[in-house]
Amino acid sequence: MIFIPVITLVAIFGLYQVRNRFHYGAVSYLITTYVLMGVLSLLCELFPVLFKDTPIRFEPMFFLSICFVMVFLGFWNFTDNKFKAIRIENIVLYHWLENFLIVGGLLAILFFLPFAVTVLKGDISITREQIYENGSLMARFGIVNSVFSLVANLTILAQVCSFISLTPFAGRRNPIRSTLLLISSLSYIVYMLAWAGRDGVIFWAMSFLFCFLMFREFLAKSDLKRLKKGIMLILVIIFTPFTMISVARFSTSPAGTGLSLISYAGQQIRNFNDHYQVKAPLQEGRFNFPVFVDFLETINLKKKSTYDRDKYYSYYWENDVMPNVFTTFIGAFMLDFGKSGDLLILSLLAMGVWLCTKRMAVTGTMDFANLVLFVLLYQVVHWGVFYFRQYSVNFYLLVMVLIFSVFKYFGKSTIPWPKRTLWKVKLDPGLSTRI
Repeated sequence: MIFIPVITLVAIFGLYQVRNRFHYGAVSYLITTYVLMGVLSLLCELFPVLFKDTPIRFEPMFFLSICFVMVFLGFWNFTDNKFKAIRIENIVLYHWLENFLIVGGLLAILFFLPFAVTVLKGDISITREQIYENGSLMARFGIVNSVFSLVANLTILAQVCSFISLTPFAGRRNPIRSTLLLISSLSYIVYMLAWAGRDGVIFWAMSFLFCFLMFREFLAKSDLKRLKKGIMLILVIIFTPFTMISVARFSTSPAGTGLSLISYAGQQIRNFNDHYQVKAPLQEGRFNFPVFVDFLETINLKKKSTYDRDKYYSYYWENDVMPNVFTTFIGAFMLDFGKSGDLLILSLLAMGVWLCTKRMAVTGTMDFANLVLFVLLYQVVHWGVFYFRQYSVNFYLLVMVLIFSVFKYFGKSTIPWPKRTLWKVKLDPGLSTRI
């Protein structure tokens, strides 16, 4: 039965590639991420030491396949041959955003770096357990920690702006600003290392590859060569702590480090199968959208609930199912809203992607506001190959929607921004220009 969603993903990839004229771009890469997850899930079945021997049933596999189709249909509008330009509604406002990302990201690196060094210098396994049991020392810094955590989570936006700044304008581009934005985006890696986590390395690399595939046709060939060399150096550096944490965490596992990493990347389909069959009460947003739920309860639009995690998890333990495991973002939404609610949320997500790429599919131009929304929704799905990563950073979702709204509804308003102009990053054969 596990072949059903895997074959579905392979079929989706093939059909999209035909639509995209066999060009391998950002959406191709997104679907590939899920195909690889599916292939690794098959590999996991060959090593039963990683999982208990429970049957995989037809209904959850069919449901998951339908969900995959719904989600990726939302990205059907985006084809690389039609993506010709990015229209920046207000260049002054855009530069303010870049400055905030640069300064905020660099300060975040300085703030989190001492905590990350402390983690890597000690016994990583013990330190990790202490952090998750007692909390991090960073919490003592209150609002400062919260602000820099939010800035660090804007890593993908900093990467996007880095590529835009590297795009030639009248034969010129801004490599210094581009480099600073790229360096500032590393704050997410340092932030996650301060929690003894590897997620930062994986998610940063995943997002950078998305940006590279999204914008590579906008860059001069000489810049692409230098960028490839620079990123190889960065990857060597950032995967060093990733390896250290992985060995510390999995070296004592019966499966060993190698098989444990395969399990890490390929356990989602089986876990989804198991969670689908557990009749646990719905959390109604408490799992993935706690900030929004708290707000609704505060203004009495939602009845307050007493959430007991151990009591909730007992529904899974009684069925011999691990509750806190990777099930993709689709499985995460199912915990909150059930199967029908899951389909509704995924429909809204797919519709959001379709709407913010609709104009681009016709004109070849994407407004920066729509680009921000597209990046956010893409990230939810892309990082969601593991789980809904934004469950712990609801304020990040709000900030991204705020940035989208400001550029969408105020970037072209009558507010007297100095030198209010519209920049269009235009893709031309051989060399890109802004006009």
